This record gives sequence, structure tokens and C-alpha cells, in this order.
Amino acid sequence: MPIQAKVNTLYVADVERSRHFYRTLLGIAPAVESEVRSEFTPDGIVLAVQQADLPASTRSVKPAIPGHPAGSNSLRLAVPDLEAACLRLQQAGFAVERSAEKEGTQPQAYLHDPDGFSIELEQIVAPETPQKPTVGPKDAISLREINAETLGAIIRLSDTLSPAQKHMVATNAVSVAQAHFSPYAWFRAIYAGDTPVGFAMVYIGPEDDADPKSKTVYFLWRFMIGGLYQGMGFGRRGLELIIEEVKRRGARRLGVSCGEGEGSPEGFYRSLGFKRDGHMYGDEVGLVLSWE
Repeated sequence: MPIQAKVNTLYVADVERSRHFYRTLLGIAPAVESEVRSEFTPDGIVLAVQQADLPASTRSVKPAIPGHPAGSNSLRLAVPDLEAACLRLQQAGFAVERSAEKEGTQPQAYLHDPDGFSIELEQIVAPETPQKPTVGPKDAISLREINAETLGAIIRLSDTLSPAQKHMVATNAVSVAQAHFSPYAWFRAIYAGDTPVGFAMVYIGPEDDADPKSKTVYFLWRFMIGGLYQGMGFGRRGLELIIEEVKRRGARRLGVSCGEGEGSPEGFYRSLGFKRDGHMYGDEVGLVLSWE
């Protein structure tokens, strides 16, 4: 039962009793279990129940026992099928209270754990299935400035990357934020027709930050094409526009770095003529395209 939890550790009066309750509620066995603690990990979230009579130094959240001087918390869980979850809880003998459904609100249910800890269940709203893009390889590619109206669409492109690709490049939200705090960032959205399909950011500034008078370098700081728009040639054509732009500014070479392994864009850069230059940027290899 996938859940989303806002509280990680619950301090309880009887860990065995609470272990049984949460095992029934979540429908899974504890991933970690001891005499004083059990940890459940639905969807990678750690929800632990721990005996409350431990030294205060071990406590990471307020105890969940009603009347405890440190106070109490509440837990909110999102479930994929609220009706099925409520039925299972009721069959196991737990009292569940359903909220009156109102138009425009999500169905909810309420119950308490053995320590009187308040739990709210709500229905997960399934995300809309991404639609097949209406753009195609023949659409014109352009580089456009990002404004308040288009920012959201650019940020959401990062969500369409594969897990391996997400590991290789920072989100567009992070990149745009960094750009606004760097005097050397030149950034644009990549469009196919009137559809945003990617993002690029180039460092155009001194080779040595400590010496503003050092020679100007051009480095492809960030580059991505949304997952729905890959395989259409947008990446190649978008990068060609960037190369034209830096040439216009007087550049004779363009550097880039990338990670290695699954999801690495190195093959893409090599197909455009980039070659390894022997530099390492953390765990990323450096490449350069030169027309000197």
C-alpha cells in the first residue's frame, strides 16, 4: 500500500501492540524489527514505532502518547484506494470514521492507533498520464527567454526524465535559481514550434572566478531535453543554436562535463564533435568542442 507520511518516528506505550496495528494498516511486515522498535518502509518512506520509555536523547520527534508533557503529533497517509483501505481496517476490528464527501474535495477517513494517535487517510489523486507530444522533428527549434508565464512548463520538463537521466542533471528549477544568482549565466528554454522541449544554460565568464580579468570561457553548464521529446533531433538542433550563439560572442571553444554510466549524455556530445579534454569536474569527465 503506497503511502506518503509526514511523521517518521512514533513513540508508543507498547511497541508490540503498535507493531500489529501498523502491520495491519500498511499491509506489510516491518523492514527492521527489534524488541523496542519496528520500521516500516512503504515506497521507501521510513515509518517507525518505538518504545517511549527510552532516554530523551534518543527521541527525534514528540512522543505520540496522549497527555505526555512533550505533546502529541498527527499522521496523514495517502492511499491509492481509500475504500479498500477502510474495508480492510474495519474487517480487522478498527473503528474508522468517514468524512462527508463534498464536491471538489478528496474522500477522507479518520481513526486512532492504540495510543490514541490521530491518523487521517485520504485518497491519492493519480497524476495525469503524459500525452504523446504533438510536436515533431520538422518543427522549428528556437531559444527563448523564460518568463513568469513559461517558468512552470520549463520546470516540469525535469519530471519527464528517466531516473538515470535525473541523476545526470540538476532540475530546471535549481538551474534557473542558480542562474539568477550568477552574473555569468546565460540561459534559455529550447522550443519546438511553440512547445517548450528543453533547457540550456551556459557559463560565460572569467576562467578564474578570483580574477575577473582572466580570459573568458564558454562552458555548457546545463543542457536537457524533456523525456517526451527525446529522439526527435531537438537536442542536436538546440545545441547547434547554442554553438552559433557562443561563436557570435567570440568563443573559439565550448566546454561541457557529464557523468559516466547509465543515462550519460557523453555519446550525444561526442556525436556533435566534443572530445574528452582530460579534465575531471568532481566525478564528471570534461569534454570540449573546438573550432580554433
